[in-house]
Amino acid sequence: MTTENQPQLDIPQLVLDAHERCLEHLSPTPLEYSRYLSEKIEGEVWLKLDSMQRTGSFKFRGAVNKILSLS
Repeated sequence: MTTENQPQLDIPQLVLDAHERCLEHLSPTPLEYSRYLSEKIEGEVWLKLDSMQRTGSFKFRGAVNKILSLS
């Protein structure tokens, strides 16, 4: 629910900003096609395997982004 006083977030731009900010700190991780999920939604589902980061966790991406976005 949004109100007139709340600004709209530009989510695609926030994602692009985070990507650029973190690019040199993260290892590339593969995408894996999920046949099971794709069949469930009758569309294509690709999983980003961030569990293959150095820490073995997707949380590394979020932590790096947060740290680099601080002043």
